[in-house]
Amino acid sequence: MLYGKEISYFTLFKKENNPKEDDLGQQVLNCLSAVSDKIYSFEFIEETNALEIWCYNTETDLATVLYLFDYTEGVVPFNG
Repeated sequence: MLYGKEISYFTLFKKENNPKEDDLGQQVLNCLSAVSDKIYSFEFIEETNALEIWCYNTETDLATVLYLFDYTEGVVPFNG
């Protein structure tokens, strides 16, 4: 999941076995470009096992942080 609490943003990523699709890194960059103009930093946070991404949106004049992390345990399967 890519999650930005301050801007109420989240995207879930699901791994597919399709070699024509972009890899996770490219998909994350695509999502970040929708919410920011500049990426300031990427840092892996061991305590949370997440990638912390600081970015800035010039239109809203807002710097914010988003986190990329494994959300497998947060997805609950059910039968319709």
